[in-house]
Amino acid sequence: MMQSPTDLDTRDPFQLQRLADELPDDDGDDRPLDSQHTLPSYKPLSHDDPHLSAETFDVELFLQSRSYTSLPDLRTELRDYLATLKEELVQLINDDYEAFISLSTDLRGEGTRLERLKWPLADLKSQTLVRVSHNIPYKIV
Repeated sequence: MMQSPTDLDTRDPFQLQRLADELPDDDGDDRPLDSQHTLPSYKPLSHDDPHLSAETFDVELFLQSRSYTSLPDLRTELRDYLATLKEELVQLINDDYEAFISLSTDLRGEGTRLERLKWPLADLKSQTLVRVSHNIPYKIV
């Protein structure tokens, strides 16, 4: 017995059976089922991330690269990365702290030295300005 199209529509309103019948039996893909779909690999944020180390940060490209990450997870990742950066900054400061402190003692007495250079430099500047204004060529000695 043949069923009317209205009978089919009430039992299968989306015509799923017809769509399933129209699908090809073999999709031509000989790969095993496991290798047909690849899931994105999770890579934690680091200095090696090309989006974070780019000369100019592009928000769109960065977000597209993390499109598989939910916004709350991305916020957590970014906060963790910020904490890592802060720790590294503190470590860098601590590593060079002694050199930084000794810098101030190494610069003691440099003010006097700079004052002594001030007078010859002022004289050289005035001579240069005179030569430039009168278009006098320099004689290299």
